[in-house]
Amino acid sequence: MEGIHGIIGLPSGLTPSQPTNTSNLELAISGGGFFQLQGPSGSRLYTRNGSFSINSQGVVVSSSGYELYPLISMPLNRQSVSVGADGEVSVTVENSSGTMRVGNIQLATFVSPGDLEEVGGNVYRATNTSGSAETGTPGTGRFGNIIQTSSSDTKTSDVEGLVGDIVAQREEWSSTIVQKP
Repeated sequence: MEGIHGIIGLPSGLTPSQPTNTSNLELAISGGGFFQLQGPSGSRLYTRNGSFSINSQGVVVSSSGYELYPLISMPLNRQSVSVGADGEVSVTVENSSGTMRVGNIQLATFVSPGDLEEVGGNVYRATNTSGSAETGTPGTGRFGNIIQTSSSDTKTSDVEGLVGDIVAQREEWSSTIVQKP
């Protein structure tokens, strides 16, 4: 099991990735949190890599092939996809003048994100020392905003995001410390 690395406890395997998707499903998290993925046998996995695509069934999948969780399914006649900072996913479809909401992305945070275990390809699973995932709406509490972009995920953005998780964790801890008179 891979664990704490360096002074601030970042998971290993934070390597640059190449753009694998030219759609408008290139996402980034500004601040704390991880995208949730549906792993084998229903297990939950986590990633900061926001390179997503839509498979032949219309389901949003990661560059590693895992389905985004909660599942978001797109109509096959979609023309464009937009993702809001709060994780709301909408599409425009052929012969329609408006947009249709198809789902919401929920992020996950951890008490100790540096203790997540890498399973490969910038995908992680929770461990006893990372703590259980706390999930929520992007842009609230400790959860960063989602940014829709066309750039690839890089080592720098992974590290900045994990540092954001650690800063949010420390801010939460400091707000609970009782001052002695």
